[in-house]
Amino acid sequence: MASRFKAPLIAIGAIEMAWNAIAVFLAGCALVWPAHADEALWSLLKGGGQVVLMRHTATTPGAGDPEGMVLNDCGTQRNLTDEGRAHARRVGARQIEQLRELISRRPVSGNVMLVTHGSTIQAVSGISPGTGEMVVIEPQGGGRFIVTGRLEAAPR
Repeated sequence: MASRFKAPLIAIGAIEMAWNAIAVFLAGCALVWPAHADEALWSLLKGGGQVVLMRHTATTPGAGDPEGMVLNDCGTQRNLTDEGRAHARRVGARQIEQLRELISRRPVSGNVMLVTHGSTIQAVSGISPGTGEMVVIEPQGGGRFIVTGRLEAAPR
């Protein structure tokens, strides 16, 4: 499906730089951040061509929220208008569609790692990962992919 956007989300030249940065990041993670997975999943990752979706780790709550904001009380939060909520739903649906297309493409070499929110991973894969957990995707092309496993950071 053709994109309705007039400009790409990421400039093509930036993609190669991003892959290099991700490779360096993953190499560092392998040295300091052990993860639990079975041998079949590790073999799949060693062979390359996979996409790994990682839920970001712990964040500082309330960043950007109004003073006195209470997470369970929407009345204390900075909220969208009805028009803003409708726009957010349309944009979110397009972004999920584009992410599905992106993760269905097999990387030219190595693996691809994307760090995002758990709700985004759940929207594209049906899996709600824990904080710092990774979902491994095998791209099938044409917007299709298979979830091949999950990686959980080992407790220290």
